Amino acid sequence: KNRKKGRKMSIDLNALKEIIAASVFVVGLLSVLAPLSVINMSDTVFSIGNMMASGVLLSAGLVHQLPDSAKVLDADREE
Repeated sequence: KNRKKGRKMSIDLNALKEIIAASVFVVGLLSVLAPLSVINMSDTVFSIGNMMASGVLLSAGLVHQLPDSAKVLDADREE
C-alpha cells in the first residue's frame, strides 16, 4: 500500500513540477515580450508609469523601516 501511495505522490509531484516549469516559462516569455510594447508608448504614459513605480519602491522601503523605528520610538518613550 505504501509503495502505491508513493508512486501516486511521485506522479502528482512530477505533474506539479511540469506545471510550475510551464508557468515559469510563460512568465519569462511575457517578461521578455513586455518591453516591446513599452517601446512605442508615449513619453507621458511612460513618465507616469515611471513615477508610479518609484512611488511603490519608496513606500516599500519606508514600510520596511517601520518596525525598527517603532521600537526606537517606544524605547525613547519609556525613558
